[in-house]
Amino acid sequence: MPYIKDVAGLWSRGDDPRHVRDLSAGRHQRRHRIVSAAVTLAADGYDAVQLRLVAEDAGVSTSTIYHYFSSKDDLLVACFHRWIVANDLAIRAELAPIADPTERLRRVIYRMTESLCAATPFAQAVCRAYLCADHTAAANTDHVREALSMVFSGLDRSDISPRLQQDIGSLFGDCWVINALSVIHGRATVAELQDRLARTAADLMTSRLSPTT
Repeated sequence: MPYIKDVAGLWSRGDDPRHVRDLSAGRHQRRHRIVSAAVTLAADGYDAVQLRLVAEDAGVSTSTIYHYFSSKDDLLVACFHRWIVANDLAIRAELAPIADPTERLRRVIYRMTESLCAATPFAQAVCRAYLCADHTAAANTDHVREALSMVFSGLDRSDISPRLQQDIGSLFGDCWVINALSVIHGRATVAELQDRLARTAADLMTSRLSPTT
């Protein structure tokens, strides 16, 4: 799984949120440098991410940061999005030979949680920002939710509609973030979280409920 320094250096315009891909090349590069700098600083925790230091490391003015992000929490949510994309890319190859959808989901839960907990200060910073961000960070929080939904909805079940798979992914994304904090803070183990969510997944995926229209 990628280290924080690898996440900071991740560069793929196609993996950015749509509103970011629409930026000009120059603005996209500045935003990328800002997020990269924040990811690196967040490795030392929430308080280590000072916008003055982010600006210095990114080679921009502090005021420039506010052209892209409404607040420190908004910026950290963007860091979380990049982390999710990096880990999703790493997990996909590992999942390829696994046919059973329940086992695939168990592996995703385990690997995502293991990776997040390997960088505890970073995890605390981005999860705190994601869960506490206000309405001004709505665009980036929505992108995180969508990214998590994609990570947890890759069930490859022909008997489950794409919409239901997406709904399950969204549910697991939110549940995973909240429960991952209990692991980060030492109130549960990765294995306990994996078993808890996997049991729920098995119940959901074996049910014959159809999505509402």
